[in-house]
Amino acid sequence: MLKNIIKYLFICFSLFLLGGCASTGMVKVNAEKTALVKEFNNPPEGKSGLYLYRYTPLNFGAAIVRSTHLDNFLIARLKHKEFVYLDVNPGEHTISTESEFGLNELKLLFKVGKNYFVRQYIKMGVFVGGLNLVQMDGKSQKRLKRR
Repeated sequence: MLKNIIKYLFICFSLFLLGGCASTGMVKVNAEKTALVKEFNNPPEGKSGLYLYRYTPLNFGAAIVRSTHLDNFLIARLKHKEFVYLDVNPGEHTISTESEFGLNELKLLFKVGKNYFVRQYIKMGVFVGGLNLVQMDGKSQKRLKRR
């Protein structure tokens, strides 16, 4: 009886560990649209551009996928080396991402006709890694273009 319980617990624990390796699925990407976005043209008239990208050196935390929100609306669940572009209305907006103990937020004041680059990266947590956000300068275009 005790052997069966131990065997059952071992199987459950093994499945629990392997569940962390599950794939999150692939997004179908339009290559032409991606190339167009990577030209970094000015946003449409009356709008601002937001490039949100995820990059962490050495693929650290590549398996972690968390939701990212703009003003409490889901905009992406980025994996390592992925990005998303959005046209944003000018004004103050809050970008937030899930972390180990809640949300990490970044408030930005968007100006008309300007592109903004925000990098999402892994930071160490107590139990699991979490994501954080930082605004990057225009030099980020070069890094984003290579991906």
